[in-house]
Amino acid sequence: MSSTSFELLIAGSGMAGKALAQALRWAAADQGVELAPVRWVGRDEAISHTADTSIVCIAGPHRLHAPRLLEIRELPGTVICEKPAAVTLADVDALAGYPRDVAICHGYRMLWGPQEIRRRVRSGDLGELVSIEGRYWQSSAAVGGRADSWKDDQQLNGAYDTLMDLATHWLDIACYICNDYAPRIDVKLGYGNANRPHRDTHVMLHPTWNELPGFASVSKTAHGCGNDLEFHVIGTKASLSWFIVDSDVLWVAEGNRKCKMSREESSRSGMRPFHALGWMEGYVAIATSVLSGMRGLPAERIPSLPESLAISRLLIDAAERARPG
Repeated sequence: MSSTSFELLIAGSGMAGKALAQALRWAAADQGVELAPVRWVGRDEAISHTADTSIVCIAGPHRLHAPRLLEIRELPGTVICEKPAAVTLADVDALAGYPRDVAICHGYRMLWGPQEIRRRVRSGDLGELVSIEGRYWQSSAAVGGRADSWKDDQQLNGAYDTLMDLATHWLDIACYICNDYAPRIDVKLGYGNANRPHRDTHVMLHPTWNELPGFASVSKTAHGCGNDLEFHVIGTKASLSWFIVDSDVLWVAEGNRKCKMSREESSRSGMRPFHALGWMEGYVAIATSVLSGMRGLPAERIPSLPESLAISRLLIDAAERARPG
């Protein structure tokens, strides 16, 4: 594509939509291309009049992601969609075989730590893998949610909260590290401090990739937490640990010794080490790859729609099995 001028449409004006807009502005400035002012699309407004140079971003409430994707399936342009792409099995089925590529905003896996863990696992540095474990803790339910949150409305949010909001991120990283999006998985849902009966607040994940077990605690009711995401990969030769609060550091352990490995090079999205951009770097990496692909340049692998649908199906199936009765 020879044009360097791109139109940007964003359905959803909340935090995710604004983050995507900022990430695309940064990526465009870094690549020296023109990005038109955002055309914000209202919740009840149809998406139309797109072109090959359009970037359509789907954000907003989770339950509306799949209908938006179905609405634009025949329109020209490049699509970026917030996670999760689908929150019901019916929507997962409806999106199967979607006729175009869609970038999904599982931005955490784009950070240096998960990328380096995947590289070291695939190179055999850890030996035979023993377990993949971790947690993702926040405190929003512990401190009480907003009474007018769209997540209180199942027509906008879907039937789950922490499961589809946070657990999708953790499982996406784990599946990416294992290069396997078809683990067996069991889940247990807890509802302590739930704002509404459907809003699960604490989730225990037990995935298994072939014979490799995993475990994660995912919570919105863990007191005293900000955005505490961590990963531990245990192998027979070595173990790796990564914490998002110090995202440019990886702890490498062998025997009873542990050393700190720090990122040294700039990321492909242009971010320098220890820049303190945090979770936004994932958005910038995805935006950078999308713009590069539209310009016919080499682009980094980014989270895809089939991967997101696989994650949604795994978690919803497991949650339905776990329901009493």
